[in-house]
Amino acid sequence: MIYFWLDWQVREMLIGRSSFVVAPLAGVWRAPFAQLAALIEHGTAPLHAYQRRRGDTQGNAKESYLVDVRALQCLYQH
Repeated sequence: MIYFWLDWQVREMLIGRSSFVVAPLAGVWRAPFAQLAALIEHGTAPLHAYQRRRGDTQGNAKESYLVDVRALQCLYQH
């Protein structure tokens, strides 16, 4: 089982010339590893490359899978 603790408070973000507005979201979700693997295999969780980390030498991840927590089991949300 993999647990996600999310505390997203950013309400607006400017990316390029586009502005995105979202509601804050906080809580804990979980998913079996097999479910996450299936999301990746089916393309539901695409791989995102961080543009600002291309030359990173600090050991930070250069890519992450984008997982929509709405597809996971919510244990607690506020």
